[in-house]
Amino acid sequence: MRVADRLNQYLESKNLSPYVFEKNCGISNGYISKQTKGKGTIGSKFVTKITARYKDLSVNWLMTGEGQMLTTTFYIPSEHVSTLAENEALYETQQNTIKALKEKILILESVIADKEKIIQLLEKQVSPK
Repeated sequence: MRVADRLNQYLESKNLSPYVFEKNCGISNGYISKQTKGKGTIGSKFVTKITARYKDLSVNWLMTGEGQMLTTTFYIPSEHVSTLAENEALYETQQNTIKALKEKILILESVIADKEKIIQLLEKQVSPK
């Protein structure tokens, strides 16, 4: 079994989608798919990122297939891990959306203020003195 296959096994056990996993680890979208298809190698930088985020994943098991997949003795149901990870990704997306909308609101408010000034100038030109 390859490293990518063991990684997919871990994702399945945690009920995590590759997208959420990649987002949580700060790696590019589609990275896991590329590894699974055999078009790349999993480097130490990637392993460092995932083990920093997913502390229960055994590096030894991931790299060699030896030992246990999980290193911790406590148990968190996979549906909770998945839900939390997906909620975190959703939260980040919502925060980015809110930030973008606030920026657009500021721009639109500026445009409205400019339009109001133009209207006032035009009204002065049209009104009899």
